[in-house]
This record gives sequence, C-alpha cells and structure tokens, in this order.
Amino acid sequence: MQNNLDYFRFGLVISTKIDKRAAKRNKIKRRLRAIFRETAEKIKPGFDFVIIIKPAIKEMDFHQKKAVVLNFLEKNNLLCLKK
Repeated sequence: MQNNLDYFRFGLVISTKIDKRAAKRNKIKRRLRAIFRETAEKIKPGFDFVIIIKPAIKEMDFHQKKAVVLNFLEKNNLLCLKK
C-alpha cells in the first residue's frame, strides 16, 4: 500500500502456529529484517508492507527466503533501478 513518504516501512506477523518457541519465531523475523536491510536501496520508497509468515518458511534457508522476497518485489514492480 502506498504511504506517500520518502521511505518504505514493513511489518512482520508470525503466529505461534509457525512455532511455539519465541526464539524460533524471533530468528525468522531477524532473518527477514536482514533481507529487507540488504535490499533497502533497491526497494521503491513510499510503500508499506505487511508480511504474514506462513509455515513453509521453516524449511527455507536464508537464500531461499531472500529469493522469495525479491521475486515478490519484482513481480509487483516495487524494485527501482538505482545505481
């Protein structure tokens, strides 16, 4: 959703259905935040993201998670071509 700001924002939603242990859920959130930090310069400003995490994420490694995020951003034309 557009937010009319000079930057993007994102929120992560992860339920206890993914994993009962808070440490595991927090690890998943830390990994996803790291992916957004790494790709921040490529993401168009002025958008809000709410990411609802599904159980399949537990079987993915970091590179697979990053590929899913980048694929989503690319499909929805949310990547800018800054150099």
